[in-house]
Amino acid sequence: MTQTRSRTKTARREKKVVYEFEDGEIIDADKIPSTPQAKPGLFMKDLEEFYAEIQQGKTSEVNKGTCIRSLEIAEEIHSFF
Repeated sequence: MTQTRSRTKTARREKKVVYEFEDGEIIDADKIPSTPQAKPGLFMKDLEEFYAEIQQGKTSEVNKGTCIRSLEIAEEIHSFF
């Protein structure tokens, strides 16, 4: 792997990473497509809403029940790993 960092007066910092494998294959990291950041799923949205309510000192019973049940389901799923 080679890594080159450069900076010119007119350009900002640049970093280039190239992977060269033992079999001779060369992969330029700049050409690897980036994956988009995932949006939070339903469980995470419920947790974020519930956490925001806790921080404000008020919780609705509907969100509290939904969040607690979501966390229970997540724990059940996690127990399989």
